[in-house]
Amino acid sequence: ALLLTVRDDDHLAQVATAFAEQGVSIETVRQQVAAGSGERAKLIVVTHRAPDAALTATVDALAGLDSVDDVASVMRVEGD
Repeated sequence: ALLLTVRDDDHLAQVATAFAEQGVSIETVRQQVAAGSGERAKLIVVTHRAPDAALTATVDALAGLDSVDDVASVMRVEGD
């Protein structure tokens, strides 16, 4: 799971593109308004199984996006 803080109108498209460009498939996305700010959103992204290198490259790409303030947490969980 990834926890991102984003701040643009087209943030979901930018985030989805970053995942797609690395070949990482998104399973679910949950978006909430970030506490104390009506302009920022927290995204919790769960992906399908992906190689470590692709996930690392995705996190790096997300961190470089203007619409992403922070990649606050990354947790790898595998299971059925």
